[in-house]
Amino acid sequence: MNKLILNNIEVIEVLQEIKNDLIKIYKKRKIIIQIQCDYKKLFVKTNELLRVVFENIMINAILHNQNPLIEIIIKISKVFKDGIYYLKLEFVDNVMGARSPLTEKIFQRSYDEKKDKTGLGLGLTLGKKIIETYN
Repeated sequence: MNKLILNNIEVIEVLQEIKNDLIKIYKKRKIIIQIQCDYKKLFVKTNELLRVVFENIMINAILHNQNPLIEIIIKISKVFKDGIYYLKLEFVDNVMGARSPLTEKIFQRSYDEKKDKTGLGLGLTLGKKIIETYN
C-alpha cells in the first residue's frame, strides 16, 4: 500500500482561491461565499486532493441551488479530540436539503435523484472517500 504524502497546506488561502474561481466561473449567478474564522492562517497536513473536496462541496451547493442569491458560509473552528487539534469545516448553504430517505444515498457512487445529470454523480462520494483517506 502506498503511503499518503501529506504537506502543510494553508486552508483559508485554498478556500479563498476556490471562492474567487467559482465566482468567476458562475458569473451569471449571484453568489456570496463567506469564510468565518477566528484565525488568520490555519495549516493542515493534507495534499492537493483537499482542494477537490472543497470544490465539489461548493459546486454542489451552486448547481443545486435555484435561489436568485446563492449563499455559502464556511465556518471554521478548532476541535480538540484524543489529544489532537483538528479543524472543523462546516459548509452551510441556502439550498433546500435532501429529504431524509435520500441523505444516505447521496454518498453512494453515481446516485442521482434526477436522470438529467449535470455531472457524473461522483462529487460527494469522491469527497467522502478523500476525507476518509486522511483519517
